[in-house]
Amino acid sequence: MDIVRRIEKMEKEIVEIKGELVEIKEGLARVEESLNWVKRILQWSFGIAGVIIGLIITLI
Repeated sequence: MDIVRRIEKMEKEIVEIKGELVEIKEGLARVEESLNWVKRILQWSFGIAGVIIGLIITLI
């Protein structure tokens, strides 16, 4: 009976760990999405800055 209780305890712990892993996975997905937005914003800002600098150089 002791072995059965140990196995049941391990099964409960495994379920808890799986739940925590799902939470971590979701958190990492949100972080990845945020980083992608930052990357896009930086690309756009450098592109706009390049166009503005190009126009300034052309006008000088």
